[in-house]
Amino acid sequence: MLLAFCSCFSFSGIKAQGVLIGANPGQPHSSAGLDVDFTNKGFLLPRLTTAQRNGINSPAVGLVIYNTTSQCVESYFSAGWRTLQCNCTQFPSAAISPSNPVGSTNAPVALNVANPAQGQTYAWTFASGSPSTSSSSSPSVTWSSTGTYSAVLTVTDANGCSASDSVQVVVSSCSTQNASQTFNYTGSAQTWTVPAGVCSLTVECWGAAGWTGTYAGGQGGYAVAKFPVTPGETVYIYVGQEGPAVPANGYSSAAFNGGGYGYSWNSAAMAGSGGGASDVRLGGQTLNHRVVVAGGGGGATNNGSCTGGHGGGTTGQNAGCSGYGTVTGGGQNAGGTGGQNGSFGQGANADMNVTVGWVGGGGGGWYGGACGFSHQAGAGGSSYTGGHGSYTTSNTSTSIGGRTGHGQVKISY
Repeated sequence: MLLAFCSCFSFSGIKAQGVLIGANPGQPHSSAGLDVDFTNKGFLLPRLTTAQRNGINSPAVGLVIYNTTSQCVESYFSAGWRTLQCNCTQFPSAAISPSNPVGSTNAPVALNVANPAQGQTYAWTFASGSPSTSSSSSPSVTWSSTGTYSAVLTVTDANGCSASDSVQVVVSSCSTQNASQTFNYTGSAQTWTVPAGVCSLTVECWGAAGWTGTYAGGQGGYAVAKFPVTPGETVYIYVGQEGPAVPANGYSSAAFNGGGYGYSWNSAAMAGSGGGASDVRLGGQTLNHRVVVAGGGGGATNNGSCTGGHGGGTTGQNAGCSGYGTVTGGGQNAGGTGGQNGSFGQGANADMNVTVGWVGGGGGGWYGGACGFSHQAGAGGSSYTGGHGSYTTSNTSTSIGGRTGHGQVKISY
């Protein structure tokens, strides 16, 4: 093997400017202190067992070895030895969700590691995106121009084993289409897909009314909000049900989307349920995914001059009873109070174990209204326009009452 050195090398205190090791004589690269130049050989790291590695006295930061015990390339940092790469037999999943993302100019596109796991690290690069890189498991990125852009993910596990995946993000211009769609009560969740080019939605919700008998049930409330969305994402719509009557002795059915059920001890149609809330959810279908909610009205009774409280507003209306105690509406941080208290997303249910006579159920809402102990109507649930996470709201408003019958949701874009 030939060893070619530059003219300035050192064996005894002379400073070397660079060293070339190779089959042919020549000068080392000007940027290299050591230039290993072979076309048929590699660079072999020192090979040590873990015990031998641990026996190194005061290792220098940046020292690199091959650990024959772990079969990993390791380097020493100020915090200790760290794995750079191992003899991988298994690799982490680098799948990206969604697999076919779409977005609009200057609107955030949410990407996710489909199968994150403890101990993994993530390295994203976004062509022409802002930011251009990320180490998050769920980054958001924007593009200022229309086009198709590459997003690349590299996942590295605790053993230093890596895998990569990429997706093409289609970015279109934001637009206002002056269109709308109305959703009525169906008894189940409904879905709607954001059209291409649409970056924001204005959503109006009307909660459902509580059951009406001789005395009126509470009317459903109103809420409106505007918030950003991504083209192609799914919007979940929940339209509240008007409160049903008690069919005979016992309980009425609960109204869809949070209306609490009523109770009658001796006959049908003497009390009924509170109305269900109407809401829109983004990013998932739990109660915490609601971005705008309109509260439902409380159910009435046919005894005691008890009208149900209206839903809506930041606090639902109290039940309109005389002489049977106060039954309050749901608020922004807690359910209404009374014989049975409302809760997050749920109007209070009558309880025959503590109820005498006829009791109307509480209205559903952000927080549900309460119901009473005896001869009392239900209170209204509250509305909400605060969004969640990246779904920040604007142009918000709520009002109490105004809606009879089932609820409704209207999406404008």
